Amino acid sequence: MNVENNSFKEELKNLENNFLKAVPINEFNTHEKELKESDIPKLALNIGDKMPDFILKNAVGNPINSEDLLDKKWLVLSFYRGQWCPFCQFELQNLQKNLSSIENCPARLVAISPQTPDNSLTTKQKNDLTFDVLSDEGSLVGKKFNIVYTVPNYLEAVFKKIGVDVQYMNGAGNMQLPIPATYVIDNQGIIRMRFLEVSFLKRLDPQELVEFMSKN
Repeated sequence: MNVENNSFKEELKNLENNFLKAVPINEFNTHEKELKESDIPKLALNIGDKMPDFILKNAVGNPINSEDLLDKKWLVLSFYRGQWCPFCQFELQNLQKNLSSIENCPARLVAISPQTPDNSLTTKQKNDLTFDVLSDEGSLVGKKFNIVYTVPNYLEAVFKKIGVDVQYMNGAGNMQLPIPATYVIDNQGIIRMRFLEVSFLKRLDPQELVEFMSKN
């Protein structure tokens, strides 16, 4: 494993350590346990499944058709919770750092969250992202992938304490979020790789993503 891989894992671990010092961890542990025991890990789309069709708005409000995303050998879909999540920001920033390697596979990279287009635009600008960031308002696409859950009341209260307003980011009444997940899809729309963890602390190293696509 090279230095860059070590750096990603070390930075992610440091982020985790700092985060866990600053939040009420019992509630997060309870929620992670609930997600592990839910149907999501069993029902989430997996290798060999067909990607569902969708049309989503990009950060400037233009509709993007899923069929048009299959113009490369690979399509990478990165589902993230929102710009308010430091682990999502870390993941997006590292995907951007590795974008040229991803595109050389060749692959198209797209990030998807339940945020409104305005907040997706803020995410794109804040993190200097040059790949598409799509808004899955109402988590309709996330639900097709079977990776969406409703934020429980006790966790919503924790979010508010630490200054996170999910309903502002997603639109009024929307308290649903995806489990962070990465899907690699071939140009026939078939899922060939999946990274899915119920713990939002765990993220896929972009270099592992590149390595998979380069070898297949």
